[in-house]
Amino acid sequence: EVPDKIHKGEATDDEGRPLTWRGFPYFAMNWSDELEPGQICRQCPDEASFAKARRLFIRKKDIEAQLVAKRIMRLDTRMIHFIIRALEKNIDDSDRQIAPGEAAAYDQVKLDFHIPAISSMFRYNAQEIHDRVVRDELRDFTPRQRQALDEVRTFKDGVERWSFWKRRLGELAESDEDEQVKIAAKRTLEYMI
Repeated sequence: EVPDKIHKGEATDDEGRPLTWRGFPYFAMNWSDELEPGQICRQCPDEASFAKARRLFIRKKDIEAQLVAKRIMRLDTRMIHFIIRALEKNIDDSDRQIAPGEAAAYDQVKLDFHIPAISSMFRYNAQEIHDRVVRDELRDFTPRQRQALDEVRTFKDGVERWSFWKRRLGELAESDEDEQVKIAAKRTLEYMI
């Protein structure tokens, strides 16, 4: 049965309380089914489509961060892993070029996509990210997920990882990267605890 006010965008339950996405099972399940930035770059034939794809990706990540902040979605290991890859991977020429295949594109870090995206995550969820990384030291990661992280960088504890992130963002803010990357890095530093 369709709620009375749904056609006005005001769905309510029998007691008149607004219905939210939080109550719908599996809402967040399909949200993460997306292309990675390297894969998106492979599909953009020109500068205009690239710019549009980047804006859409960053906007989607901003919405995702807001959904996490409102507790509609969880800050899951996939999101933390996205941040870790963006801040800990050594960026080289292979990341700056269009990947030759989908598998290589999946692993690329595109700073002009990743850094603005993680800035949104920190804007809305800095305390929760801090708690997961520093206090809990990524305890909820499986051994296999931890092994994948160790292939990026190894830290003695969460405090060392957090400090590295701050240093890395400071370097990006002062680098010769895209202006959007520099601005997003500066903002992220402001959001961090």
